[in-house]
Amino acid sequence: MKRKHSLTYGPNTTYFVTATVTEFTHLFNRDPLAQIFMNNLRFYIDRHSISLHGFVVMPNHIHLLLTMEENGTISQFMGDLKGHTAKHVIQWCVEHGEHELLEIFTTSATRYNPVSKHQVWQKRFDALVIHQSATFMTKLNYIHNNPVQERWHLCDIVEDYRFSSARYYIKNEDAGVPIVKVIK
Repeated sequence: MKRKHSLTYGPNTTYFVTATVTEFTHLFNRDPLAQIFMNNLRFYIDRHSISLHGFVVMPNHIHLLLTMEENGTISQFMGDLKGHTAKHVIQWCVEHGEHELLEIFTTSATRYNPVSKHQVWQKRFDALVIHQSATFMTKLNYIHNNPVQERWHLCDIVEDYRFSSARYYIKNEDAGVPIVKVIK
């Protein structure tokens, strides 16, 4: 169902954001494609003046914990992030002969977005406004523990997962994007 309106919050609003790859396709289990997302994330958090507190790139979805510092909306940020990531993913798939992925993206576009040739992401994303410190910490812990969940088992300990802010919080190591650490 298409939304008729959306709420816009002012600056200094913190969000827990989830975006999912179309058809729940395992895309980011390929390091070059996860790196494409990371490069776009780094670029757009700077361009949109965002403080990124936590993130994880899972095989078929991403979670972000961020604060919009200035004017602009979470929709504008996510539109840029998803749009440019999709463009670079499609380009990579063409260059590397990833015909199965391209077929998935083409079929998805035909089904859900006929004006586009490819659709990499589900059209919508979820953004929960964070009002309380306890909720912030719950979401940050959820992000960091996502890769060790039995369903995924991408690593044995959270700080070993490459595409997560956990290594920054636990080991104080570079996470690949600037993190604004919040201890609550």
